[in-house]
Amino acid sequence: RTRALMTHDLAIGLIAPGRYAEAVAMLEQAAESARDVDHELSRRIQAELLCAAKLDARTLPIGRSLGERLPARVEASTPGGRMLLATVAHERMMRGGTAAEVAEMAARAVDGGLISEQSGDSGLVMDAGFALGAAGDFSRADRVWSDALADVRRRGSVIGFARCSCMRAILRLHQGALGEAES
Repeated sequence: RTRALMTHDLAIGLIAPGRYAEAVAMLEQAAESARDVDHELSRRIQAELLCAAKLDARTLPIGRSLGERLPARVEASTPGGRMLLATVAHERMMRGGTAAEVAEMAARAVDGGLISEQSGDSGLVMDAGFALGAAGDFSRADRVWSDALADVRRRGSVIGFARCSCMRAILRLHQGALGEAES
């Protein structure tokens, strides 16, 4: 468990500077270490692995392989389950899932407490919010970006503010609110 946690933390640190392939390799190691020791930790690491694997073309097959091994129905009863739901919703959106399926999964993650459990600039929050907007659940997506922006402002995360503002602008564009999207 300790090894998995340490490997996970090191891997997450590699994502910000764009060292995605290294991060994914470390997350794979962490997931393997946690698999038989701590189911919840394993789910959390799998979620981070799926999210990170989408960031580099070289690691896309790793994410797809993991996604195909997940159960058809992911439960939202734990933080790890909500993390998985968020990134699986985004993955299904990218791979041709229905809007209803994508919205339902992302909504369960968000309504279950994903944003309060993650930082506003977490890739998992980005996945859930973007999936909700793409699936047409604009009110829930708007709530995601408002809550995420409040968090990144409170923490003073400049990069988080830029990312969340960009995502909210994309939502405003989809809503036809061009002036708000521009601002």
